[in-house]
Amino acid sequence: MKTRTRSIYAALLLGSLSLSSCTKNFNDLNTPPTSVTNIDAAILLSKVQKDAAFAEGTETANIQVGSWVQYWAGGLVAPTSRYIQQPDNKMWEAHYTLLRNLGQIRNQALKGKEDDPAGRTKLAIARIMEIHVWQRLTDLFGDVPFSQTTEDAADVNNKPVYDSQEAIYKQLIADLDAAIAKLNSSDASYGNADFFYKGNADSWKKFGNALKLRIGMRLRYASPQLAEKTVREAMGGPLFTDNKDNAAVPTFNDAQTTNAHPILAQFISGSPDLRYLASAFVSTLNDKKDPRLPFIAAPTVNSKTVALPYTAASA
Repeated sequence: MKTRTRSIYAALLLGSLSLSSCTKNFNDLNTPPTSVTNIDAAILLSKVQKDAAFAEGTETANIQVGSWVQYWAGGLVAPTSRYIQQPDNKMWEAHYTLLRNLGQIRNQALKGKEDDPAGRTKLAIARIMEIHVWQRLTDLFGDVPFSQTTEDAADVNNKPVYDSQEAIYKQLIADLDAAIAKLNSSDASYGNADFFYKGNADSWKKFGNALKLRIGMRLRYASPQLAEKTVREAMGGPLFTDNKDNAAVPTFNDAQTTNAHPILAQFISGSPDLRYLASAFVSTLNDKKDPRLPFIAAPTVNSKTVALPYTAASA
């Protein structure tokens, strides 16, 4: 009996020593040597530009927003146009994901390079892109968490306050001015990773001023004096003068669906509910004799018969 007890003690001691030796470098052993800990800023920018361009061009976004403003006349698949709203937070999540990705550029990939030619203009471009996303987010939802949002995964604020849209706009103007001032054509930039302008600082100055002009116009009722000041400042800088100045992400109609234009993909394989225009939209274009109507859509066979724009009765 004593012999067996000693054997057990010896085995436990040996096991304890083995366990101790195995866990001495536990963190190193359990960290894959090929894990990506700092993503290249160029990759982050490319992803954000592509995802941001597609975020409001998907079928879900068009069902929601297009129905609210009476562009679409939907049926069972798109009940929003019949004032039957369903819970959906995809657009909300998508925009905050974009902001988190852009935050990685500032807080990880290019941190500390704010005044370094190797990172100064790259950070300014990312900041302008971030302001663009914030402006779209608050336009969609009004008051949103802004000043108390956190970008550190180790310090998440689960109960941020909702800032007013007016307060957000005022801060965006200040941030935009600071970012535009940092753009320098002699700095290193993103090159082809920048889908919008291939890293061209002068083009980003135009984009930044155009964004500032838009923000100023949005403020005209909430804060007339600030709106006028913002618009005048924006118009005093370089602005878009040609369609070549437009910010756009190239799409490929013969490639995978994820790389095709979202509106085209929607009409080819998406819900048939989004292939009909609402009566309010068509009537407005007809009343104004807008020449773009025949380029936007063609009448259905039934609507030709009853000589009316698409409605539930003429479908």
